[in-house]
Amino acid sequence: MHLSEAVLDSDVLIKLEKRKLADKLVKFFATIHVPTAVSREVGLKGRRRHRPDVERFRRRALPCKKIDKTVFAAALVVFQRTNPAKQHIGEAQTIAQALRIGVSIVLTDDKAATDFAILKGLQVVSSFRLLRMIAETEKENGD
Repeated sequence: MHLSEAVLDSDVLIKLEKRKLADKLVKFFATIHVPTAVSREVGLKGRRRHRPDVERFRRRALPCKKIDKTVFAAALVVFQRTNPAKQHIGEAQTIAQALRIGVSIVLTDDKAATDFAILKGLQVVSSFRLLRMIAETEKENGD
């Protein structure tokens, strides 16, 4: 299964990166957009950036610079009410970026972000679903 584009939240990338599967995302999405806050949070420029799976992912990921500021602000308000201890900047940027550039899929595991994205008409793909897709693909290919 190959989907067109997605905007990525940090929680999904962190889970895949811990399993050394970050590069598997490019098998399912032609383009992966990474908001600035997500890139900063995950540390795509940090010490793990030279690992082969991270390098392959970085070559295909597009940095996001423009977001829908109205959606971003609304998302932050909603997320702060849900969990005031967390900043939620990455989640808010992910949804705002998807809406700004017309991408219908967001990759996140955050419950509040999932609910807000669905409310805004976006499709949500979790890391659990991605891991299942990876396992099914590897099983089909005999990897």
